[in-house]
Amino acid sequence: MRKVIIAQFKKEASSRIASILSQERFKTIIAETGRDILLNVQKEDDWDLIILDTTLPDMDGERICYSVRETTIVPILVLTDANQVDTEIRMLDSGADEFILKPVVGDVLLARVFALLRRFQRLDRSPRMGRFQFDTKVRMGNRQVKLTPSEFRLFTILATNPGRVLRARSLVREVQGYDVTSERAQNLIKVHVHNLRGKLGEGKGVPFRIVNVRGTGYMFDRRLYARARRITAIS
Repeated sequence: MRKVIIAQFKKEASSRIASILSQERFKTIIAETGRDILLNVQKEDDWDLIILDTTLPDMDGERICYSVRETTIVPILVLTDANQVDTEIRMLDSGADEFILKPVVGDVLLARVFALLRRFQRLDRSPRMGRFQFDTKVRMGNRQVKLTPSEFRLFTILATNPGRVLRARSLVREVQGYDVTSERAQNLIKVHVHNLRGKLGEGKGVPFRIVNVRGTGYMFDRRLYARARRITAIS
């Protein structure tokens, strides 16, 4: 059963969304404040989605997105009546994945939710993306690439989220299963990325697929995806 945190400025809006999702067998929790969201994310790490407004009583949506992204890569869908382009840009830049304006028909909301979940399918469901299939090992052409468990999990997370900048701290939590300071996270992920690049043959004339976004995190460059050498997985 998929788990969703719902947080809208008006509680009745949260209740209506929860009712719609419950009919599709989602488990929903209504958070009334940004603090409630962060506490739930810290307490449990298996959330499938957060549906967020641009403003909550105790903090704005940008701050919430940024704080959530420090510890997890859970998809964030912003549902709001704030109809300003700059608001949408700021929310997406701070870590949101989708932005929908209210009012919205229930069926349309569901369609957008399912589409977002398909984009960020959970890693324990043997994800597949184009020529990339992730199981337990990776092959590049006829050569098997030997990765450590941490390297493999990091590669899987990045490659199944192409074009999405992931913060180092959230990557450590997803890869290692524990939380560290932002500085420590940067150092840990930097080492893993360096090793991955070497094993995947990047550098020395081969473009980096794993890109360092200075001051933010790392991403798998979708623009290089089509030109990447064939990498498949074996069981």
